[in-house]
Amino acid sequence: MARPKKEQPNRSDGLYEVKITIGKTMNGNPIRKSFYSSVSKEDAREKANQYKTEMAVANATNTAFVTKDVTFGQWAQKWLEVYKKPNVSENTYRLTYQNTVNTHIIPYFGDTDLKVIRPVDIQSFYATKQSLSKSMLDKISLCLNGIFDSAIDNDLCYKNPAKSITYTSNKSKRERVALSDEQMNIVEKYAMQTAPEIVVLLYSGLRRGEMLGLKHDDIDMKAKTISVNVRSLTKKAEELKKCRQNGIAIE
Repeated sequence: MARPKKEQPNRSDGLYEVKITIGKTMNGNPIRKSFYSSVSKEDAREKANQYKTEMAVANATNTAFVTKDVTFGQWAQKWLEVYKKPNVSENTYRLTYQNTVNTHIIPYFGDTDLKVIRPVDIQSFYATKQSLSKSMLDKISLCLNGIFDSAIDNDLCYKNPAKSITYTSNKSKRERVALSDEQMNIVEKYAMQTAPEIVVLLYSGLRRGEMLGLKHDDIDMKAKTISVNVRSLTKKAEELKKCRQNGIAIE
């Protein structure tokens, strides 16, 4: 008895394809997913059935059904662009989020599959960052938790491995010492000849960024007042990049 003729691939690239409906969109339209095999159409159909089984188990056990292979670096960049950039100020985005993720986190986890990162990996990561300040470590923790929490919401990983992780900083705290009256007089005398803006900082208590953001209209010489408006200036991204290129440490 002759063998039945083998079914030919149904794609021009030589692959067998089977399509199934895996759900519906918010508008009620069916969501279709393709499964491929270079062996046979039956093999592609088995892959589709396996997918449906795993999806049913995930729904029954109320666990996330991870179907996508995404690296940490890919999702971290997506998180920055979608979740942070539109919702915070430019300075906050650049200094608190973008710089923290690109300088400290992505270099360590970048090419790792997002869903295989475990709490022990996060703890090991923090062990390499103990020389950073506590405030910098807090920023890192903020970013890591945000990245993983949003990944869970998008069914890209099962749980947040950064949750409840502890970390310590070995960096010594810098003690702030106020100038004495004599020292203030010396600074004022020198600054009035070279950089009078220093005198403004000395007696007003303004931050450097606030002082740089002042305009003529903010200063009332008659009332002897200074109005501080929301236009504080900080280093631009290009300046931060130059600092890193020149080997200047930026946390």
